[in-house]
Amino acid sequence: MSLEKTREALGGVLCFTALVAAGWYALEGRWVDVAVLLLAGLGQVLAFVWFRSALPRAVVSLVLLTAALSAAEQVYSAIWWWDLVMHCAALHALVWLWWNRVLTRGAPGTELTTARPPAAASSPALAATSASGRSCMPDRTEARASCAGSPPSDLRVRLGSRERVPSRPWQPFVLCGAVGLVIAVVWEGMELLGFLFVTPEIHIPPLDTLGDIVAGVLGAALVGFHRRPW
Repeated sequence: MSLEKTREALGGVLCFTALVAAGWYALEGRWVDVAVLLLAGLGQVLAFVWFRSALPRAVVSLVLLTAALSAAEQVYSAIWWWDLVMHCAALHALVWLWWNRVLTRGAPGTELTTARPPAAASSPALAATSASGRSCMPDRTEARASCAGSPPSDLRVRLGSRERVPSRPWQPFVLCGAVGLVIAVVWEGMELLGFLFVTPEIHIPPLDTLGDIVAGVLGAALVGFHRRPW
């Protein structure tokens, strides 16, 4: 097996580790931890489906697995700053899932740009134009340019080499930060429900909640540095 195939296989396997861990905790009857790991498993499955590369699949899967296991093993209570680290990392992973999906489908506020194709790549279309300028290839935009005696446009979109570039540099950071804020608030709401109905061991003081949200939004906003789908 080649190195590339090994990486792909490893990235795929990691996307189901939370589900395996959920089964292990189910054997011990720890159903609250099972629910948390199943949520992490859902994120891992989305990473498997929405990412095309092994690296982001592995990174997101490991982050979500670590966050869920940290809750199950009370690491957040043992290390005071671990909660902030995992909120930042987990929100980055979750928003990266969403942002990659947006980039794959075509993000609002983004545009497709490509460099001018080399002469060798554009020669078939140009060669199809006769000396009299009456015969052109079916590509209407480039054909009209060729028939008129002008070179192909620089804005010609080639599906094999397209890149998505935000029309405003700050826009991805704002969008990702806003989505991260929503997820962070929902996360803290779930912690409050857990404190009220599951166990009082969940820490929900106002300062802790505010710090978690700020760390999560920061991690989510950093997703804006990703400008191409993975």
